[in-house]
Formats: sequence, C-alpha cells, structure tokens
Amino acid sequence: MNSIGLFQRSIIAAITVSLLSPITALAHGNTPSSNIAETTFVLNQFRDKTLDDCVQYMDRLRPKALTGDEKTKLKAYGFDLINNDTVINDSTLLNELYRKTQKVLEFHHRVGIVEYLLFKNRDPILMTKAGALIAISNRALKIVKDDEALAGIIAHELSHEYFALQFLRAHNTHDYATLRIIELMCDALTTVTMLKLEIDPQRYSDALQKIICHSKASEQLNDGSREMPSLEARLHVISAIEKQFSSQK
Repeated sequence: MNSIGLFQRSIIAAITVSLLSPITALAHGNTPSSNIAETTFVLNQFRDKTLDDCVQYMDRLRPKALTGDEKTKLKAYGFDLINNDTVINDSTLLNELYRKTQKVLEFHHRVGIVEYLLFKNRDPILMTKAGALIAISNRALKIVKDDEALAGIIAHELSHEYFALQFLRAHNTHDYATLRIIELMCDALTTVTMLKLEIDPQRYSDALQKIICHSKASEQLNDGSREMPSLEARLHVISAIEKQFSSQK
C-alpha cells in the first residue's frame, strides 16, 4: 500500500521528528532486500514502550489538520489513476465506507478531514495524500471484504501523515531505505491502532498478504529491494508489535 502522492511543502504541517527517534538514523543505504536492518531499527523504536506511550507520541506528533482551502489545493493535483473514466461517484458506497472506518478516523482525529475517493482499477490499489485524501480502487474493496481488515488498511494510510515530510524528502532523493522504514513504521502504528480499538491485527496482515500477492507484478514491487519492504518484513513487524503490546490492551 504505497503512498505515491507528491506533497506540497506549503500546505503540509511541519513534522520535525519521527515517532520515537529520528528516522534518518538508518537512511544511508538502499539494501538489503531482506530488510533485516530496517525491521530491527523499527522494532527498536518500540522497545520498552507501552501501548499508551505510543498513543501519546502519536497525539504529540500529529500535524495540525489541513484547512478546507489547503485540502482543495492538494486535491486539485489529483491522482494519476483517477479521471472521468475511472472515478466512482457512489454516495451510498462512500457513506458505507466512512461508517465502517469511523472508529479508525476518530482514533487518528481525522473524521470530516480525510476524504475517500473511489476509482475503478483491476489491481488492489490505495493511494494517499497525507492528511487529506485516500484513494481506493474497487478491486481493493473486493479483496478487503471484512470491516476489520478494512480498518487496518485505512489505519495504515492514515499513519502516513505522521511521516509526510520524511516521505517527501526520501521520495525526492530516491532514498529507498528511508521509504522502507516509513512503510514499516506505518505498519507498526497500524498495529497499535488496531490493538487500542480491540481489533485483531491479523485481519490487517491477511489483507496485506492478499493485496501484495494479487499478482506477480505486485510481488516484485514488494520484494524489499526498492521503496517497499518485503512482505515477510512487514508481517514480522506486525506480529512483533502485537506480541509486545497485546497484553496491554
């Protein structure tokens, strides 16, 4: 679930630090494909922390919400895959999506702020403009059928807002190591979100596997050699965070 929207510096609130320690501490290489170094780094950020510690950090680091005008400007740049031929204007489906993910939006303080966009595509795709828009393909909605899995993938996309500026810098400099770390950090925050909402993180893991294993092309994009960590690394982070914090719910 790669966040591929480009962020405009003038309308994104400043994020000066990462969740628990500077993300740039491991931003010096673009390998290995196994992502062992990045996985270890991410898990170390949560070591000796409680679930409530993580929530408090998220509350402290959450950027100020975009205003309506700022979101309108960001929306004007659009998504490459959404046009008049692919957009899905189905208010019933959208309202149902908001209803199903209400608790996740509330947890991240983005009810009435983050807007969903639906579009037609044969691949399960999610795209994010952090803090403003989440675009979801109809194929993704067909694959991620149950409400708890849907909560997980939306929680992941919402988590990208905490690392918006880091993502922008890494994206512009092709810093794949940092991009992989951000993705793993978002998986960790997704797990924290689900545990606090008393949702089984395995639902998110299952959805992640279905999306990534949808096609050979998707598997290659998620092999851990470029901007996306390997599926194995992501599942390991989710499992480890769940194991650490499950007793603290």
